Amino acid sequence: MCTVCGVLEAESGRQERKNAAARRRYRELRSAGRCTTCGAASQGASRCVPCARKSYELSAHFRGIPDWEPEYTVVDLMTMEEHGPFGAEEEAAACIAFLKLPRERFEIVAERHPMAHFTGA
Repeated sequence: MCTVCGVLEAESGRQERKNAAARRRYRELRSAGRCTTCGAASQGASRCVPCARKSYELSAHFRGIPDWEPEYTVVDLMTMEEHGPFGAEEEAAACIAFLKLPRERFEIVAERHPMAHFTGA
């Protein structure tokens, strides 16, 4: 919903006009050799040095190791053989069923990002 007029954005066409205006502004600034964020001189790049630095520092790459999904490994406790890694716990369970391992003979190990407990993941 549009916060100004209360009409659905798709019906009003407001978002399309905003996107077109943003693309037009980007092209104009870029062709003039200006920063597409603040309009300062950019020596041919799309952003000036301060805006590029700010954008980089806000990126996930700069902030650290990205959060990734845990992987699951099935460990046969008799032979210590590892099966996996699997992208989902259900795949690990399917592996156990395929190998016909009794409950006391296997363990599922979740390999998670070392910082996952700090992020709540």
